[in-house]
Amino acid sequence: MIHYTPEKQQVLFPNPFEVHLDSNNRWIKMAHHIPWDDLAVEYYKAMHNDQGAPALNARLVIGALIIKHLMAMTDEATIETIRENLYMQYFVGLPCFQREPIFDPSLFVHIRKRLNIESWRKFNEIFIQKSRIKKEPKTSSNQGSSASGTKEAKEPTEATLMTDGVLIIDATVAEQDITYPNDLQLLNQSREKLEELIDAVVTQTGMVKPRTYRRKARKLLAGT
Repeated sequence: MIHYTPEKQQVLFPNPFEVHLDSNNRWIKMAHHIPWDDLAVEYYKAMHNDQGAPALNARLVIGALIIKHLMAMTDEATIETIRENLYMQYFVGLPCFQREPIFDPSLFVHIRKRLNIESWRKFNEIFIQKSRIKKEPKTSSNQGSSASGTKEAKEPTEATLMTDGVLIIDATVAEQDITYPNDLQLLNQSREKLEELIDAVVTQTGMVKPRTYRRKARKLLAGT
């Protein structure tokens, strides 16, 4: 069952945290730049609106995941650190300081099972799109009239946003096409790059090409 209060909803009374905490703290600043409502919509897609036990607040769960991977901590250490830190509790959306853990560390396991690769891809798109919107420069009317002869900038499409970069939040979601440090393919690629550099230097300087035994090396590493 889903119970969620949008972050943009007007609050009549100030949050006790907002009165006593330093507004220049990194967790305070980060909390104001994260699109919590958009992330919550994606997080709740796998849940029923009127069935099951009440779900934890999406900001609480997503905020804990962000803290866990930014600080590179274990599940248990993440919950304990949040329990001790005022600013982290504000970051995950608590209205005031509490001494009890925000939830049991074992819940991280269920969260990782619930959020599939598609969910994390959507999270990445939301972060990238919001960051692009905030970085767009503001142009005045004078600048717009003077640049009338230039080509108008196109709005970024989903394809261009995805090529700008991908943020992987959960360590369990990792790229598969990764070369391990002990893979011989790395050695073979280094050899080929060095051969290209040698050929370029010989061509430009007219020097005698040294023996590199590239045929033997290529034959030896042909299976990598």
